[in-house]
Amino acid sequence: MDNLLTALRDSKVPNNSSSLLKSKNNFKGEFLFNSWHMMSSAGSDHENEYSPNHFPEHKSIRNGKNFMSYLNNQSLSQIPQELNMKEISELHQQAEKDLKAGRIETALEKFYVCIDQAFVAANRNPSDPEFSAYFVETLKFLNENALYFLKEDKIGVSLRILEISNEITGAKKYGVFPSIQSLTYNNLACCYRRMGKLEVALKYLERALGSLANTDERENAGITHINLCAIYSQMGK
Repeated sequence: MDNLLTALRDSKVPNNSSSLLKSKNNFKGEFLFNSWHMMSSAGSDHENEYSPNHFPEHKSIRNGKNFMSYLNNQSLSQIPQELNMKEISELHQQAEKDLKAGRIETALEKFYVCIDQAFVAANRNPSDPEFSAYFVETLKFLNENALYFLKEDKIGVSLRILEISNEITGAKKYGVFPSIQSLTYNNLACCYRRMGKLEVALKYLERALGSLANTDERENAGITHINLCAIYSQMGK
């Protein structure tokens, strides 16, 4: 398996830091704590063009259909059944551009195809180090951009990205990644806290702790405990 991460890092995708956050090579989950305390506890109308209950593309997915199952059953005619590393890299770059342009569903579809095709290229071995590294960096990238949209008060967009990230990570098809799972749960909690749904936020933080059980992820567990304390305080407990 060729070095996909090297190909992506050498790509010529424009880097506009004021528009989208780029993924960091050194992931320790530190922005979880920062993002939590940067978020206002006040509610938001979040009734914009991409609110939590309004997704213009593929509404059937929002009506109970599993995102991954939906895509696996579609004939994405523009995408070959099997991609080589160069093609995966190019599709990944297209997905980043789509995300930057606000084509959220299109971007998420392409990211999923990239992950799945990289998995096929790794002989469907979730322990393949190259695939694992690509999976982790892609999910980190999606989480970081979800936080960016949340800070821009586009809660629906943020929630959608995190929901799909959670579905991809939680399926366990591609391996078990406690740090990424915990990261996604914490960020989902951030979204629901902004929406004033503290009980839902609390459940996601509890899931974050559960995903770190039997691991030595002390830093992420500590961050989750801090976020739990913030929720309990806000709830008057």
